[in-house]
Formats: sequence, C-alpha cells, structure tokens
Amino acid sequence: QLLEANLCEEGSAPCKLSPTGCDIVATAFLVGDIWYTGVSAAFGQNHHMASKRSAGDALSRAYFKLSEALQRAGASVKVGDLALDAGAAPGGWTQYLLEQGCACVYAADPAELELASQSTEDGQPRGSVEHLSSTLAEASVQLAERQRQGHLPPLDVLTSDMYLGRGRSVVRALEEDG
Repeated sequence: QLLEANLCEEGSAPCKLSPTGCDIVATAFLVGDIWYTGVSAAFGQNHHMASKRSAGDALSRAYFKLSEALQRAGASVKVGDLALDAGAAPGGWTQYLLEQGCACVYAADPAELELASQSTEDGQPRGSVEHLSSTLAEASVQLAERQRQGHLPPLDVLTSDMYLGRGRSVVRALEEDG
C-alpha cells in the first residue's frame, strides 16, 4: 500500500498494483555484482516490446518485463551463463533467460512451471531448466551444497520476481536463510 501511495498521483484515478491489470511495474534484478532497479508504466499490446514477440509466444508478461529491464539498463545475459530464477512460476523470466543463451536456469518456486521445452530456430535444444520445487531458502541450500561438493560452479545471474514481504529483499533472504 505504501508503494501504491507513493506511485499514484494525488487526485488521479485510484491505482492498484497487482500481477495483472497493473498500471505501474517495479522491477529489480542482479547481474554480476550490480543491482538494476526501475519503475515504469505498464504496457499493453501496442508497446514497443510487445511488438518484438507475439503475446502468444511469451509465457507471461514477465517475459517482456525482464527484456525491457535489461534493455533499459544496458545489461545482457551471456551465452553459457548459469542462472537462478527466484519466484520462477509460471516461467516467463526462465523462458527469456533460456532464449538469451543461458546454459542452465535453476527455477526456484513451489508452484508449477508452465514452461514448454525450448529449442532454437534450427531445432537444437536451448539450455536446460531444473525446477527446484521449493522456497528460495530451500533451493539456495540445495545449490550451495552442490557447489561445496564441486558439482556446480558459481552462478552468473540471479533474477527475482517474488514478493518477500515488506522490507525484505532477495539478497537479505539469501544472507539470512541460505
């Protein structure tokens, strides 16, 4: 509610932030050691990002949100990167990360992914997805143990599109829980 109060102009029509039907999009993601954050107006089918991919091909609007955030920040995902997508369901950010060349995306979310198998234009499989059907805290413990055993190198990309409660961040959650 505090965020809504700060983002909605006084005297304007009431606004409500929600996963669907929102007027304003707040985004945060980590690339390497740098956090990128932004707030922008939500967009519809006529927005320039929507025209780059048909709405039927993108799993969710989150696909466009991550695409635009990276573009605006001048950041990119490198081919071969390993990524953790926290709060991955239904899979829009995971889909985007795979299409940008991630070798593997660890998709942490207790909810089911709706992600179909990914392949390149020539029919070759895109990177892999491992759905960690658990909370971020549980997933981070699993991945850290694999790293301690030498079965997993450090991850290159962390994305998060999840609600952790007022005053909490993914970084703080990982520090406290994992």
